[in-house]
Amino acid sequence: GRTTVNFFVDDLDERLARLTDQRIPTTDPLTVASGRQRLVTCADPAGNQLGLLEATGRTESGPS
Repeated sequence: GRTTVNFFVDDLDERLARLTDQRIPTTDPLTVASGRQRLVTCADPAGNQLGLLEATGRTESGPS
């Protein structure tokens, strides 16, 4: 089987630029967790999925 590992990073755009510079393919950034996080994924040489997550600072608003 394959494994998925997620890492929280402070600056997703900076990490994405570093991966791009090293020619490591990634997904386009996605907004997930009801807008509270941004996610980019890539794979290691063994095919395991690696996720990089950044908190957006947004909070989920409840009913008024």
